[in-house]
Amino acid sequence: VPTGPGQCRLLVRVVFEVSKLPIPLKWILTYAFTRQPIWWTHLTTHKILEDDNFFLHAQGHTYRNGHGSVLAPDWARRVYLPTNSDAMVAAFRRWIDAYTSGRGAPWSKYYLPGAGGDGAAAPLRQASKAAVLERYDSHVAHCSACSGALVAARRLQHIAEGGVAAALLAAGVFARARAVALVLAAVGFVVARACVGLDELMRLGKYPPPRNV
Repeated sequence: VPTGPGQCRLLVRVVFEVSKLPIPLKWILTYAFTRQPIWWTHLTTHKILEDDNFFLHAQGHTYRNGHGSVLAPDWARRVYLPTNSDAMVAAFRRWIDAYTSGRGAPWSKYYLPGAGGDGAAAPLRQASKAAVLERYDSHVAHCSACSGALVAARRLQHIAEGGVAAALLAAGVFARARAVALVLAAVGFVVARACVGLDELMRLGKYPPPRNV
């Protein structure tokens, strides 16, 4: 849903068919999908979206390659549309061409009201991997579940790091409790690293996307 120049709100529903799975696998997956935290669901959805978003961004530049901010006249020959199900995509592009003189969608930040369809505008730069895979500004900062999980993870990280320091100090001071203190230090270290990993996942997706490796 376009919300402003260069911005849109993406509505996603990921569906898993579990009704036909054998029991108890059906029960296990149903419980897992309905009981997992919302922020974890959002993280897994990011992975699915990033499989496509990275290619869609590059595809947009393929449409415009050599023609500034407008679609190349031969854009339809630059992409592969193998089946009838792609007819809607081609029709949508032709509709945009017909009603914008090739300048592109009016809600795009690259739309140039004063430019013609000759591609006189300066070429657009392709975004970096980090910009395409960015998660925090585009989602986490606006999502109460994800931002809350991030705040909790950072708080837990600080507590765990403090626990590691305290446990190591105790291991050096109290010989009888050294084994227990070292175990607690190891547990604290693992928890702190897990929090760091979650922090990274909340800010940036991984490249290449897991399903495209």
